[in-house]
Amino acid sequence: MARITKANFKKAAVNSSGNQTRIAEQMEVTRSAINHFLKRNPDMRELLEEEADRLIDVCEDNIDFQIMQNKDVALAQWKLLNSKGGKARGYGPKQEIESIGNAPVTITLIEKSVKEIKDAKSVKRDTV
Repeated sequence: MARITKANFKKAAVNSSGNQTRIAEQMEVTRSAINHFLKRNPDMRELLEEEADRLIDVCEDNIDFQIMQNKDVALAQWKLLNSKGGKARGYGPKQEIESIGNAPVTITLIEKSVKEIKDAKSVKRDTV
């Protein structure tokens, strides 16, 4: 088994999306060896988190591009419901409040997936 150094870990972590299994396979070590290395080297854990964040950035860029190019309303709705920025502007899960008399109030948060939004949109078109 190869010895894990900061230099070879950094090289393996580039474009790994923060996936420890992928890094371990590339370095020909076990995933538990990677975990042990990360416990001893918190700065490398930060590097791994940065790589994971890069993947999220790429995904968000792709979604934004699709929304801008295709004017995809369902995807735009999903983005508003599931992004920090959208939630900060008041877009978010629908809240249903139930109360009977003096009974405790029950609040149910309803999250919708892109598929559910598209399905609802196609139903509206069919009924018009």
